[in-house]
Amino acid sequence: MDNILSLVTFLPLIGAAVLTVFLRGDDPAAQLNAKRLALFVTGATFLASLGILAGFDPALSEFQRVEEASWFAGLTF
Repeated sequence: MDNILSLVTFLPLIGAAVLTVFLRGDDPAAQLNAKRLALFVTGATFLASLGILAGFDPALSEFQRVEEASWFAGLTF
């Protein structure tokens, strides 16, 4: 997977956005769904970070898992 750094970086942001927009309310069902989504997003982020760790080679001295993407108006990430 080439975009694993972007996944680890932005998956918590996407999860927080979903929580903010869709899972509002003080009723017990909304709170339970929010907790489940938070657990799922945290677990997915952790598993993706294990993929980064598994692909790390300590013998190399250069950067590993480098990503670069063009956005809009000449900006890059």
